[in-house]
Amino acid sequence: MDKSKVNFSKPMLIQSVAFKDVFLRMDGKGISTACGAGAGKVNCQRSLAPTGAFKVQKQTDGTFTIESSKYPGVFLRMDGNGIHAFAGSGSGRVNCQFGASAWERFKLHEQSDGSYTIESAAFPNVLIHPVKKKISERLTANMEQEPTKSFICKICLK
Repeated sequence: MDKSKVNFSKPMLIQSVAFKDVFLRMDGKGISTACGAGAGKVNCQRSLAPTGAFKVQKQTDGTFTIESSKYPGVFLRMDGNGIHAFAGSGSGRVNCQFGASAWERFKLHEQSDGSYTIESAAFPNVLIHPVKKKISERLTANMEQEPTKSFICKICLK
């Protein structure tokens, strides 16, 4: 899927390629001001609940922000500090932030099958990574050696 042909003005779902019934979700309940370390919870779910709908917005520098549709103003955030090599169980932190600064910007890398990896713009080569295959587990940031271990996803209309 060519990013130039995606209608980013509509809410999107972020679906796992490896597990077709698994979607990214963000719980931004109660987040109304910026918090240094971020807040809320980001993990996966097996349903199409409102917490899994996002506004994927292209920025002027070519990066993207991923904003919760359910919690306006709350964005996906990735802290990749100290990540210098792949760690099997993941490292770093993925959560939410009110407002979008450097750690809330991402690069979407299209794969040969039309899916994408989500890389931090602030922490090069650090991608969203599931900790375990258990759906309710948190997501972490991780330096990737193998794209199959990152959260390869399809971005699709809600």
